[in-house]
Amino acid sequence: KELNHIKQDMSRALAIGFHPLTVDGWTNVLHEAGYEVKRSETGPMKVLNPVTVLQDEGPKRAARIAWNIATDASIRSRVVETRRAIKSHQHDLGYILIRAVANNGQALN
Repeated sequence: KELNHIKQDMSRALAIGFHPLTVDGWTNVLHEAGYEVKRSETGPMKVLNPVTVLQDEGPKRAARIAWNIATDASIRSRVVETRRAIKSHQHDLGYILIRAVANNGQALN
């Protein structure tokens, strides 16, 4: 029941279909597609965190993003709703980083 609530809440906030998977879920998807997982890492999501946006985007793009949020009510509303949804499910959501190799030996990062 909790998973369905997370999926609905995040889908509504992001305006897309949201289908979270566990490490095992992603490993199975990759295995079925012909990849072998060599390494995986997990951690907390820091999406829409101002410090993370600055680190990821750099000062110029971060300033543009901030300007867009400050001056466009529809963007601001969506960002606020997305942050709310992520924060309310922060203990159940996180990032998954996977390094996998195709059966032909080509890496997928």
